[in-house]
Amino acid sequence: MSENKAKTLEIGLTTHEVKPRMPRSAPMISPLPSVEEFAPFDMRQRILIIYNPIASARRPSLLKSVQHALSTAGCAITLKPTNAKGDAEAFARDVALSQDHQGYDAVLVAGGDGTVNEALNGLQRAADEGCQSLPPLAILPMGTANVLAREIGLPVEAQAIAQAVLAGEARPVFCGEIKKPDLTPETPNAVRRFILMAGVGLDAHVVAHVNSRLKRLIGKGAYVWHTLQEIAANRTPKYHLRVEPVNGAPCIETTVAAAVLAKGRFYGGSFSCAKEARLTDPALHVCLFQHGGRLMSMVYGAALVFGLLPKMPGYKIIRARSVEIMTDQASTETQEPIQGDGDILSHLPAKLQLARHAQPLIMPATLS
Repeated sequence: MSENKAKTLEIGLTTHEVKPRMPRSAPMISPLPSVEEFAPFDMRQRILIIYNPIASARRPSLLKSVQHALSTAGCAITLKPTNAKGDAEAFARDVALSQDHQGYDAVLVAGGDGTVNEALNGLQRAADEGCQSLPPLAILPMGTANVLAREIGLPVEAQAIAQAVLAGEARPVFCGEIKKPDLTPETPNAVRRFILMAGVGLDAHVVAHVNSRLKRLIGKGAYVWHTLQEIAANRTPKYHLRVEPVNGAPCIETTVAAAVLAKGRFYGGSFSCAKEARLTDPALHVCLFQHGGRLMSMVYGAALVFGLLPKMPGYKIIRARSVEIMTDQASTETQEPIQGDGDILSHLPAKLQLARHAQPLIMPATLS
């Protein structure tokens, strides 16, 4: 038995044979019936599920229940497990570049925000390489924070997830991208996309150094613990930013202790840096933390938890098209990391801007 099949059987999943495509009417948007009430041709019929076996092992019943609900409603399901970092990106890219997307109506990613980010990068790479129509991306949240699920109002519940996949609206979202000025676009990782947020400073250092074993054991608590360690170490430099506002105003140059570029409202779970940010808004909400040091890092952290950031000294938000970021420590032993969607995507210096291609993202039909 192959390794892929073994992993599939470990969590009790089955792969259904792909059935011939049939004509279908427009998806049902509202109100949402139960999955069993969908007529066979009023929904997406062929779904590719890219799943992370590690994340799925934490909630095997959720993935199995979603698969069962989709199959019961008449969908043909194909399962594609990831075995290593980068697999989700490669799978999504290959599907997007294939003829008629290999017949799939949607790519459903089962995993955490990091696995979703990989698939997003695969789809966006396909657009870079000439794909004219990207397949819609759907999510089955199984990670530590599941920030994207909160952002689109998707409960971590099998029935709601299946309903969204079947009849949710595929809306274009405007991702951000990180470009390395010292690399050509063809160089691997020269351009990385993010759908939720990117950041430099304290949050990037936490993501870079968090203990993966502790994360598996206590989830979000690992980030809290390592945040305290990073505050005590106080090792982040100052960052120089050149911000291009969306309103055509002159570029703003500033120096900060940290910055978060938000594409959505939520950050790290249910917290918020930029309450006005939306995935469907073609802008980056650049959140500037101008004061550094241990005390102000703790003040900003507490303000984030209690929703008081807008009232904090040295905190401001600029709605921008692009941001160039570099550090005042030109020569350091380690490069300054950039976190995106909860993973380290690149290092400084870099330019962060809106991605060239909108990404269709399937959202619950009840989303306002």
